[in-house]
Amino acid sequence: DVCIFNYTTDLLEQYQVQHEDWRTSVVVQNIESFQEMFVSMWNNNIINNIGTKVYNRAILSNLSFIPYNICEDICFCIDALIGSVRIMYLNKNIYIYRQNVSDSLMSSYKANYLDAACILLTKLNNLREKFSDTSSFDRAYKIYTSTMFKKILVNETYRGLKSFNRLCSLVASKNEFIHVIMNDG
Repeated sequence: DVCIFNYTTDLLEQYQVQHEDWRTSVVVQNIESFQEMFVSMWNNNIINNIGTKVYNRAILSNLSFIPYNICEDICFCIDALIGSVRIMYLNKNIYIYRQNVSDSLMSSYKANYLDAACILLTKLNNLREKFSDTSSFDRAYKIYTSTMFKKILVNETYRGLKSFNRLCSLVASKNEFIHVIMNDG
């Protein structure tokens, strides 16, 4: 259903699934193997890169991107992987990702970042419920949500201090972040 591979950036950084048993190719057909692969892909920036996957057309028919230009790739990839029965990891750098730093999240204000982040957190929490052993997932989740929260705050500083204070109040009222704060420290 999905074939996943490694990538290199135009700055020649290599991103690979880091798993001692996956030095070559592997086919994942059960939730335990999927969990290991997902966490490794997440920790190595492969899960959120849509260009590192080739999809069977049949699984794409029920998928769509979230309506924001932030977090849309990772949300799409999570949905595609969850809807897959067979996933193949090909241990080769096939994709070259050309980074456009001038258009990054950290360079200008992006509207709707909080809304997109809440959709992503909901998807990640739903995925966590599917996994049997969540310890490795939880570590990655905590690091990711902490980074996401910082990016939301940095994003809002482009609009000024008053807007930043409003955002802090809004974040504190969002169920997705309350769940993170109450359950994950």
